Amino acid sequence: MKLQQSGTPKRLIDRCWDIAEKCSDPTGFVSLRSLADYCRCQVVTRPLLVEAAITRKLDEVDSWVALLNNEVHVFSDEDFELESSISHLAVRTRNTLAHEIAHAVAWDNFGHDFSRGGTLDERLSFIERSVEIVSPLLLVPRSALATRLSRIHDSTEAVQKIDEINSHFAVSPGVFFNALTLFSKYYRAQFLQFDGVLEALWGVVEAKGKRKFCVSSRRLFPNYFSTTPNEIYRFFRRARTSEWNIEQTLENKGSLICFARCSDYKCGEELVSFEFSRAPLRKGQLITFRLSKDFEKYPS
Repeated sequence: MKLQQSGTPKRLIDRCWDIAEKCSDPTGFVSLRSLADYCRCQVVTRPLLVEAAITRKLDEVDSWVALLNNEVHVFSDEDFELESSISHLAVRTRNTLAHEIAHAVAWDNFGHDFSRGGTLDERLSFIERSVEIVSPLLLVPRSALATRLSRIHDSTEAVQKIDEINSHFAVSPGVFFNALTLFSKYYRAQFLQFDGVLEALWGVVEAKGKRKFCVSSRRLFPNYFSTTPNEIYRFFRRARTSEWNIEQTLENKGSLICFARCSDYKCGEELVSFEFSRAPLRKGQLITFRLSKDFEKYPS
């Protein structure tokens, strides 16, 4: 039987954002304690063969227990109770627990109707993909995000400001990117008011070492720039993934400008300038980048 997706992703998106609004402090930060309390979820760290898991409480059918591997997620009861934007738990721990709680939110709101038909593997895959999409929203309240985006007045400061917003919510660049993408997609009219983030092509790159990074079309932010694409934008969208080698770097007003050359000959031989929030160093590191509409090419 073909997989039937009853319960639209939009309903789950709205529910997760509603929860984030209720759990956030006056600055818009969502602590894991407030999130777990609201969703009736006890958090337990212990040795596990996996990184994390979540299950119903045996004696309370409307409550959950989230289990975190204590060799991966190390924090004290005090750290958990007093978490704030200036003293938060590890980003990986925040992302992981939000993901597990998102499973509980999906089940509480849709139950068996969330995914029907298909094979067991297909159903589990669909649930996992859906939860991965919405879990960032539990940590990034839409109203607080909108307020902070409205303070970006020019695309030249977008990279630094976006990084600051990302840091305030204490999530990874990839998680923040997912939340921002959903905001732009489902609340487009509101998002188009943020001129400062619309005038550039930007997204998240993955570092491949000190002098190399990868651009994926999945991590390009779908903003206003896409209505007037230039040749580099078209290349990014068409190539799906492309590797770039850094040949020169310079610092500019707190940002790092990297002149890089693409390893794919279809992109041409020119050096292209990327503005980063920080230097690509560690393999697998995700970093925010920007290309302006009037991006510059430099001769070989």
